[in-house]
Amino acid sequence: GVESRVPCDEVIEAMYQIGLGLSPTLKETAQGGLAATPTGMAWKKMLWHTEPKE
Repeated sequence: GVESRVPCDEVIEAMYQIGLGLSPTLKETAQGGLAATPTGMAWKKMLWHTEPKE
């Protein structure tokens, strides 16, 4: 295994705090990143049979 110099509880808390500050488009919401590309929107339409929101 990997030994961390930072306790697991502190890592989880730090990740949680970062997540609170992130815009929803930067989270795994399919609202940004590769999901917002033309190809990503085409896959969304194909998989969920929906039109992407503008």
